[in-house]
Amino acid sequence: MLFCVKTPINKLYVFGLALLLAVTLAGCSGSKDTKAETPDPSIVTPDPDPDPGPTPEEIAAMTAAALTKAEAINQEALGSATLPFHSAAIDENYTVTAERQDGAVTVKIAIPGAAMDDPEFMRADALPAIEGWDGSMYTLGPNDDGETEIVGVYTDIAVPDPTDFGSVYTLNVSTNTDNDDPQVTNEALRVLNADVSKITSAGFSAPVTAVLTFDFDDPLTEEDEAAEVMGTYDSVPGTYRCNDSLACMVNIDAEGELTAISEGWVFIPAAGATVDVPDADYLYYGFWVKKTEKDGATTYNAVQTFVGATGIEPYRREDMLLVVGTASYEGGAAGVYVKNSFTSDGEIDTATSGTFTADVSLMVNFGGNDVPVNKQYSVEGSISKFALSGGEENAWSVNLKAEFIRTNNEFTGTANGGGAEAAWNATFYGDAEETPATDDNSALLPPAGMAGEFNAHLSNGHVAGAFGAHSQ
Repeated sequence: MLFCVKTPINKLYVFGLALLLAVTLAGCSGSKDTKAETPDPSIVTPDPDPDPGPTPEEIAAMTAAALTKAEAINQEALGSATLPFHSAAIDENYTVTAERQDGAVTVKIAIPGAAMDDPEFMRADALPAIEGWDGSMYTLGPNDDGETEIVGVYTDIAVPDPTDFGSVYTLNVSTNTDNDDPQVTNEALRVLNADVSKITSAGFSAPVTAVLTFDFDDPLTEEDEAAEVMGTYDSVPGTYRCNDSLACMVNIDAEGELTAISEGWVFIPAAGATVDVPDADYLYYGFWVKKTEKDGATTYNAVQTFVGATGIEPYRREDMLLVVGTASYEGGAAGVYVKNSFTSDGEIDTATSGTFTADVSLMVNFGGNDVPVNKQYSVEGSISKFALSGGEENAWSVNLKAEFIRTNNEFTGTANGGGAEAAWNATFYGDAEETPATDDNSALLPPAGMAGEFNAHLSNGHVAGAFGAHSQ
């Protein structure tokens, strides 16, 4: 409480009282407290620039585009589309090859026999991860007509395998390391018969076109005059030696690059050297889409799915008879989808589309006494856990069933996703294992892999995709 003082007082007292009054008044006036105020969690600050979402016009355009993709999926399911990946036009098919370097996978898409006119697909983005499979998206276009091709590819190509240099390249060239002690070794690679493009050495370079000459080992002297140049072959460190009775030479072009090397050169790899051998046996699967963007509208002209293998042959038909019991296969799937929403009277209201990934789980019943007769040589399983690129929630699952004859390594079956019945197919891949599955040597282990294609009609959408799976 504040009050006025009327009695006489000295100046010091007045000063103290004034100071107290000033402090008190400051407290009454609501001066800042040193303690931070705790924000009220019940107060929500509105977004100053909320996303209004798509306009009705954008929704209509998106729906129209999705419906053209649904028609393209149906055409693919009927097998009526003649497309670059379609086996009926093998001379026009694209081929798919993959390589893995420094942990990254790259894919080349080409047309056989047309190397000079190969399409220049550009890597657009990585596809969502699937355990055991690496995926990327590639695009070509748009061209002058507004057409763009899109390819999504997954592959199980493994990282390069470090392998002993002598197991990869033949080392059988004798080298003489000292004339005083003519020790003969067989640890060198004859470079003339090798790949010049794999040779790297600072000693084999020049700023202009040149022929460089290097000494050989003169047998008439006690010295070892043979030139030895440090370098690498196929990224493996070692030594290039002039192992000849005449001078050794290398040719350098105008760009300073090595173009030719004379017969006497050999390459001696460093002790314990290994070569990273690329995986040459892999499966791949994916999808191909062609769309046209014109006058502000998007039309999906065609959809196709595909599977393939490099270095892996389909499982031999004659070996299927020797596989007994059951085998489970797990893997991933990828493709394109259309998802519909409906009006109260069951008509399509809106539709979205994009790409998806999913899980694949299959059980294969082969022959043998442990498999009921009515189950032998059959496959059943599902494609589930669909993840849609547009982020739409779904409860999709596709049940797969098929039967195959016991000498067949490929088959076709039914795919049911809640709508009309559709189809799927697959092929077993991998050589028969040398190790028998039973002690009596009468059976073989099951195929190592499986790859196939499928279509499915859901209660509220359509999918077309391909998959790859490994035995567990």
